[in-house]
Amino acid sequence: LAALRDRSDDIARLLRQGGLAALSVSFIFAFWLASWIATPLQRISQAARSVAHGNYQLIPPEGPKEIKSLAQAFNDMLGQVQNSQQSQRDFVANISHELKTSLTSIQGFAQAIMDGTAQGKEETVDAARVIHSEADRMHGLVLELLDLARLDTGMIEFQHSRVDLPQLLESVIAKLVPQASEAQVTISL
Repeated sequence: LAALRDRSDDIARLLRQGGLAALSVSFIFAFWLASWIATPLQRISQAARSVAHGNYQLIPPEGPKEIKSLAQAFNDMLGQVQNSQQSQRDFVANISHELKTSLTSIQGFAQAIMDGTAQGKEETVDAARVIHSEADRMHGLVLELLDLARLDTGMIEFQHSRVDLPQLLESVIAKLVPQASEAQVTISL
């Protein structure tokens, strides 16, 4: 009986030591597992907050399969946001250029009328026609901007219409004649 008690004390001591070792290993494994999952999530969270400040940083897909999928979706979204912002910048630059071109043409022809460079009724009427055409073009640009705003809100219906290509080309050439003359370029239709 005494030998059995000595053995049971040894067994209890071994069980306690084994239990403590298993508990230590399970804590280490749990910490590693939590870190493996939480670290990529924290990176995604920090990257999402930095997007609000204009900092677009891709996230390396790491961690469990689901976290990798989330990181890839975040990176895809980031690419779409960057493309959208680039499109907006390009759009603003193009509209600015178009408006500036029309205003330059209007100013040039108005100046020609004011300083008498456009002499005679026919030249004055041609200059006024170009001014009117450029003003119409600017009006069209503003209407297109309004259409884009309606398109963004989903409140627009598309309508198709025919374009008179020869008339369009003639109006483009009429607008470009002063610049072409300045550059000593001949335009023919």
